[in-house]
Amino acid sequence: MSDVEHVAEHSEALTSSQYITHHLTNLTYGQFPDGHWGFAHNAAEAKAFGFWAINVDTMGWSLFLAALFFFIFRSVAKKS
Repeated sequence: MSDVEHVAEHSEALTSSQYITHHLTNLTYGQFPDGHWGFAHNAAEAKAFGFWAINVDTMGWSLFLAALFFFIFRSVAKKS
């Protein structure tokens, strides 16, 4: 999908329910049924990825929190 098509697709006004659903959906990366890889644009595409789908936002927060945990515990261990 080109950027122009993507903008055109989202140019109509969203209802509050559609807006909330859109923003509560994880940023999911995986392999589409036709074989190409990319980000899901809706919940149905994310579900089609199956077990091997990667929730990119969840992975990002997990890595950030792991780094924060490591930094804090390392600094405390150095002080003791």
